Amino acid sequence: MDTPKPWIVTLVVALAACVPFYPPAGAIRIDPPPRFERLYTDMERCLGKDGDFAKVKWWMVPGYALRRDAWIYEALWSPGHNITLSAWNGFENDALIRHEIAHDLGFDAGSHADSLVLRCTGPLQSSLITQAR
Repeated sequence: MDTPKPWIVTLVVALAACVPFYPPAGAIRIDPPPRFERLYTDMERCLGKDGDFAKVKWWMVPGYALRRDAWIYEALWSPGHNITLSAWNGFENDALIRHEIAHDLGFDAGSHADSLVLRCTGPLQSSLITQAR
């Protein structure tokens, strides 16, 4: 199998970044509590990355989870600095919030097993992602 050309990878990434964000069904925009900014600052320091807390748009979905495609999440980061949390567990779960902040700071889905990310987020007391039936 041929390796994709660098320009193709760049094009795919650029196009993905242009996809508009649509909040999950039932999501409401929230003002983050001061605790979220402290968590963001802690993650910047721990991961050695600079972000912009003011750019993050915070969303909450009533209930225990949110659906996206064929998956159910308790929290979800989306391009454009969008973090959506479930009211049931995501809003109060600092490890889950730190995990989504790590994505906002540039760590992609492949970083879920990254030891630095795991050290900075702490243990996730959550199923985090389950496949919808």
